[in-house]
Amino acid sequence: MSDEIFTILPYGKEKRFLKLSCPKLAYLYFSDHRINLLSGERENYSVTHYLDMLDRKNLQMSKSEFEVHHLTYELSDLILLNSPRHLAGIPLAIEIVYTKKDDFNFSGKKANPIKLNQVRFPEKNLYKKKFTQGYKELLNGNSYQFNLTDRYEYEFEDVSLDKVINAFGSLGKKLGQFAHLTYISTLEKIIFSNSPECLFQLKKRGDELECVTNPIKGTTKRNSTVSIAEQWSQLKRDQKNQAELYMIIDLLRNDLSSIEKPRSKVIRKKALVLVPGLIHQMGIISVSLSAKVSIGKIIRSLFPGGSITGAPKQSTYNILKKIERSHRGHYTGSTLLIMQGRADCSINIRTAEIDLARRKLLYGAGGGVTLLSTFEEEYKEMGDKLESFISTFFKS
Repeated sequence: MSDEIFTILPYGKEKRFLKLSCPKLAYLYFSDHRINLLSGERENYSVTHYLDMLDRKNLQMSKSEFEVHHLTYELSDLILLNSPRHLAGIPLAIEIVYTKKDDFNFSGKKANPIKLNQVRFPEKNLYKKKFTQGYKELLNGNSYQFNLTDRYEYEFEDVSLDKVINAFGSLGKKLGQFAHLTYISTLEKIIFSNSPECLFQLKKRGDELECVTNPIKGTTKRNSTVSIAEQWSQLKRDQKNQAELYMIIDLLRNDLSSIEKPRSKVIRKKALVLVPGLIHQMGIISVSLSAKVSIGKIIRSLFPGGSITGAPKQSTYNILKKIERSHRGHYTGSTLLIMQGRADCSINIRTAEIDLARRKLLYGAGGGVTLLSTFEEEYKEMGDKLESFISTFFKS
């Protein structure tokens, strides 16, 4: 069964693929227990012990192994609020330690789009109600920006693991920088991400470590009749999108500086990010850390990502819990890869959970709302982000 748990991810400028396999351990964590994904057995174990383990882990450890950690958005209740209440039965994290790394080649056959049938989507009137409720919080000064999201649900008939893997590999160089696919046979589930967004990257720089974060805020739909340069110029000048980005850059500067109290630096205020059908703007922020800083300390300082919650983070997170009233799961959570003396951690936008047993696909989308936002524009942007993912790999 251990051979049926693996992770595939692109690497290098040529977007070659790695397959991590042969796990020596794999666990699914809940608030008060965990499931051994190699044996299927349930064990009494608090997720706080898992976080404590990350607090003891640094890049000087496990250099011969390859670790993948999938953190769901709901783990934020423990990290931000230190509260395990209302988390019973909710998946919070998956930990996999692999022992084997190989180059991975796809079948070579052109992948046909997988047919999906949409069975749930955010109804416009209900979305407007949530938008209005959150907008009142902005007017009352309880938040400066909140990232309002919703979920889409699809059903499918003729989908196999091989078809999903080939769909993932079909994009090649168009895959996002933090794209990845993890299959877990015990659960009959696939985490399928084409994320371009970074929560943090940690790598050695001399005697210290460099920690970089790249928040993405500000989006426009690609218009094939206009040059990318012209659209990029328009996006950079847009006041609403600039406000979105600058607020989150300021939040992330503080989050980075809280790790060990050094002063973080903004490397770039606006960088161009191209993904299928969309143009994003991204900030780049960096800080120098000691070589022994723990992975857990960085996660506790940065997770959940400010770009997918809002500012201020904790109060806005509480507002979102009241407005959204649903679990995000792996969407807007993070996937952490620790390998070869560095750590790369994504923010899982453009991410789906595929349940092969129930023949369902769940996908989340959303966007940042400020006082300059309008309901119509935000609802449309959410649909554009859905299209960017679904039309790339699937058809509906």
